[in-house]
Amino acid sequence: MTCCWSPLFIKLNAATDVVSHLAARLTQNSTRVQVLTNLRPESAVTGSLDLEAFIHLSQRLPLLELTHVPSLHAKVYVADVQMAVITSGNLTNPGVDANVEYGVALTDQTLVAEIRRDLENYGQLGARIPVGTLMDLLAEIAEMKLLFKKAEESIRSRARRAFKERLEAANFQVLRQRARGKTTH
Repeated sequence: MTCCWSPLFIKLNAATDVVSHLAARLTQNSTRVQVLTNLRPESAVTGSLDLEAFIHLSQRLPLLELTHVPSLHAKVYVADVQMAVITSGNLTNPGVDANVEYGVALTDQTLVAEIRRDLENYGQLGARIPVGTLMDLLAEIAEMKLLFKKAEESIRSRARRAFKERLEAANFQVLRQRARGKTTH
């Protein structure tokens, strides 16, 4: 079996579900899975994208190919030449189970083959990402998350100080107007 996916975001829990389904069918070692995604570090830092999901898939699906395609936003899933699903849903639990998503499932083999070719052509525009690179990127993202958290705290602190200063200035301005030629008592 061959699968092609192009979700923008993949989360670990949904990836684990996919591997479990393939394992239950005893096909995880023989299923070729090609994942096209926009592997933006910003998405990993903010938590929209789980690099752990790709590592999990890479470790449990020996025929997995991960390809980074910049600017890719499509959510398309293809199974052999049997079916293609074009949807708004990412490979996340909300995208699969909870969100109100919209999509089309196609079973016309000519259309499915055309969609597969389109995805494979998109894949030619991207860069293959080996699991070792994912591990390195995961370590880098962990450090960036710490820096991001510190930056957020610093920004909040500066914003609070700036707000307090502006509030004091506004209060002083109001007080000055109230006191113009009068006492405040």
